[in-house]
Amino acid sequence: MSATIFFHLGLIAYAAAAVIFFAHLAKATERRARLAGRSLLIGFGFHGVAVAMRFLEISRGGAFRLAEGLSFIAFLVVGAYLLLGRWYRIPTIGAFVAPLVVATLLPAHAIPAAEVGGNRPFDGPILPLHIGVAVGGVALFALAFVVALLYLLLEREVKAKKPGAMFRRLPSLDLLDRLNYQLVLLGFVMLSITIGTGAFFSQSETGIFFALRSKEGFSLLAWLVVALVVLLRQTIGWRGRRVAWATMAGFVLLTSAFAGVFTGVSL
Repeated sequence: MSATIFFHLGLIAYAAAAVIFFAHLAKATERRARLAGRSLLIGFGFHGVAVAMRFLEISRGGAFRLAEGLSFIAFLVVGAYLLLGRWYRIPTIGAFVAPLVVATLLPAHAIPAAEVGGNRPFDGPILPLHIGVAVGGVALFALAFVVALLYLLLEREVKAKKPGAMFRRLPSLDLLDRLNYQLVLLGFVMLSITIGTGAFFSQSETGIFFALRSKEGFSLLAWLVVALVVLLRQTIGWRGRRVAWATMAGFVLLTSAFAGVFTGVSL
């Protein structure tokens, strides 16, 4: 069986999970929450096979395309959500994660095959480390974006003193804030590694240790935003809506950097 078949099976399971999660939002039941979680896990399994097969093809000389980048990010977002589910009961967050993953995978299947890196095999450990950590960092910030968005929506509902049924099933504001920061902190570490390893490839491609193209520029801006969040959190206890907005800004900058990988536009 080809990677495409497993990809489609995973996409179908993710779509089913999204539908069930929405049904859970309309009327929460334990059965629907379990069924949605299992459907997401099944999709993750099929998708994981497709990702592994494509990774082997890339490692043997296949091009790393935009479609693979989106697919790998979506896979890691689901993995991170499922891992968080071992500690937190957060099916309402899943109702946002599953549609986001489907929305990411549909263009991954339909968009033109923009490539990066040429048709060269991995000639050492740094390139796969760079790609893997970069994709993992974007995935963590994508999940943090969802958590930050839910924090802002829940905070607005609480201030209005008219929380809807969906928001009554969300975790507390304090838990969402702590979860957001944990994701941002781990994403910050991975982003730092990405920038560090990327500098070596920049030197080999352009002769400049850190060429200021769109991907480097947006990555650096995202790093500065997140570094400020971490610094202010550790020094003055910065939290709440300001951290949520900064998280969302960092994610937008990272998606711009990700797009720059496939355009090579200079700033």
